[in-house]
Amino acid sequence: MLLTAAYNRTNSISVMTEAANRFLVTLTLEQKPKAVWAFDNDERMNWVFTPTPPRKGLSIGEMNPYQRHLATSLLAAGLSQSAT
Repeated sequence: MLLTAAYNRTNSISVMTEAANRFLVTLTLEQKPKAVWAFDNDERMNWVFTPTPPRKGLSIGEMNPYQRHLATSLLAAGLSQSAT
């Protein structure tokens, strides 16, 4: 089930929370430390849109097809229709 944009919903926070939780429960023990950090971790502020190795985090290539679908659904839950 692909989720639609948050602006079309009255309760987008719960939709995003559900999408995040569905994604997180699929992660293996090796993947989870790459995908989940403490809120006060400086990495959460590292938004770079150009290739700058080494990149931290869980890459799309490390996910199985179902995890990629859930990650895309999580992104779609917070984006407008024009951004998805």
